[in-house]
Amino acid sequence: MARSEGLDVAVHYRADHGRVDQQCRVTPCYLSRLRHIGVGRTHARLTVRFPLATRHVCGFRADRSLLRDLVLDPARNYQPLGTLRAA
Repeated sequence: MARSEGLDVAVHYRADHGRVDQQCRVTPCYLSRLRHIGVGRTHARLTVRFPLATRHVCGFRADRSLLRDLVLDPARNYQPLGTLRAA
């Protein structure tokens, strides 16, 4: 049986869009569960778009500038900002 090596399979992206809520998070659906992604207080009430296909997620503002780039942890519902806090 012949196999074609090196061909890229087209990935289907589902664009989840919405607004950043008052708690400064976005809630896209991934693996049939809502994931809460923190984006920071400066982005409250912005319209955002999250193309989802894999665990690697990039969030974009309405003007197509990058808002957040992260890898989703399927074991967690809330995805933190990833900033370190001084003790």
